[in-house]
Amino acid sequence: MFRRTSDNLPQDPTMPANLQALGFQINGDNQFVKSGNSSGKPVEFFDFYHTNNERANEVRREAIHECARKEVIAQLGKLGVKQVFMKGEQFLDMRPEGPHVAILATDLDVLKYKKDVVVVVNEHMQDLGIWAYRMLMREPGIDGGSAVGLVKKLQKWNEEKPEMVSIDTAEDAIGKMKMDGTDDEGIASNDNTPGVIIMNPGELLYSHILNRSMSQATWLARGKSSAIGTNYMVHDVHNRVYRHETPEAHVRSVLEYFIPSVTCEDVRLFFVGISQGGEHLLNCLDERLVADPDDFMGASMEVVALIQPTHVPEQLKSQALTTFLATQRARSYVSSEQPLSTLLAVPPSNMGKYVDTYASQVIEPPVNDTHDDSGSEASISAPIGIAGASIMTETMTDSLEPAFDSPESYRSLQSKISDSYSLPTSVSAMQQSVYSLPSEPSSLERSGELVDRPRADTADAADSQLGTSVSDLVNSTNSLAIDRAASEADPDQYDYGKDPVSCPTFSAGIEDVSEMIWPAAMDAVLDWFGCLSEYADEREDR
Repeated sequence: MFRRTSDNLPQDPTMPANLQALGFQINGDNQFVKSGNSSGKPVEFFDFYHTNNERANEVRREAIHECARKEVIAQLGKLGVKQVFMKGEQFLDMRPEGPHVAILATDLDVLKYKKDVVVVVNEHMQDLGIWAYRMLMREPGIDGGSAVGLVKKLQKWNEEKPEMVSIDTAEDAIGKMKMDGTDDEGIASNDNTPGVIIMNPGELLYSHILNRSMSQATWLARGKSSAIGTNYMVHDVHNRVYRHETPEAHVRSVLEYFIPSVTCEDVRLFFVGISQGGEHLLNCLDERLVADPDDFMGASMEVVALIQPTHVPEQLKSQALTTFLATQRARSYVSSEQPLSTLLAVPPSNMGKYVDTYASQVIEPPVNDTHDDSGSEASISAPIGIAGASIMTETMTDSLEPAFDSPESYRSLQSKISDSYSLPTSVSAMQQSVYSLPSEPSSLERSGELVDRPRADTADAADSQLGTSVSDLVNSTNSLAIDRAASEADPDQYDYGKDPVSCPTFSAGIEDVSEMIWPAAMDAVLDWFGCLSEYADEREDR
């Protein structure tokens, strides 16, 4: 009988994490392509099946993924978004020694002056700042498959919507900021571009040898002692980061320790939860609002967008959060063959009185196909009473306009829920959402016919302060409809009209896996964010 010693076993394949050595380069379209392509020939992208050795293919894939991650981080750094390292409850801008998890955030010296901050919670299987490698390594490239594209879009948020401000007003504003202790750098950074925070629920395995956290895929691709050797074992304590042991624990820690410390007191948070990331986000928000209905996160939460959500609506315990999600301040985008932004479902009526109010706001356009942008009619629905909320008084009977006695009450979650009933009809994007909703709760019953709802006319710029600011959204958004017969035609299609949802649910325009939904719906979500941000600015100036 023969025995092979450890030094005589076949070696585990190794590949350098170097684009040039791997035979790739980044072209002018910000794509990873094979080097040496002659002009006139189509570009060649990364192919996983490079050899018939599965382990060699896995190692090669991880090597080019490491190059891609470094390039994404480098490009984000040039855009002002850098890594921040969470070590338990602490966060540092330099990589520490010992267990830690990296997240991405706008430069902290700039972030503290941002009025609007977009917070993204990615899937638990993705690397930091990566939406989908299948997009990153192919035609969409770095802009389409990573957070680089998101940051570039956010930096153009207000480029086409300049605000005319007089010189005296600008000087008064700068003087006030200096009196409040804002330095010149803070003043220069205090533009309308939103800040960004991107959590990292996918890279929670910490390597003491490499002094970095990583995803499970990266962990399994690490070099082994031989081709038949075993992978590094994962110790439940030593290879985990305190307070970031699980994706939900990571989200909870960022919400509790990082965001309140690096954002301004009156920050407006625009949440994006992708697949299971959205579930972890809702669980943490639900937990906080049940413990304290006046929690900072509730007051700061401006909008919630869920991408291919996985949570169970009935499991949410906070009535305030449940009601908030049922308003026009929350949306979900799901895999569907329907055109982008087609309305698929609304929250069921058992989620509270808001659904009836939501339906009652469907104002059918006049016969002459014109629309009055002077404002919405007063609602006859009674306000919702939510435990722990005190600003809804008995004097506020039939008015759509919530009464704000102080800035603190104005920023409360209850005031935002009430104010969402009266989102102005001058905002055309909001009109589309309202007009597409069923006029009666019973209209969600499937009858086998396609019901088209009237689409709001584009507001004239002279009649609406926000008309021009949303014209691009109006031109690019399809008419909303409810396809009641879709699931009958295809039994395998998910029945969103029948299954309960937490918030108005729209089509992402594609039928694909969850990691592809966010890139497909990103433009629609950001346009929606922009409209609500402008409305929030108007509301605060009243």
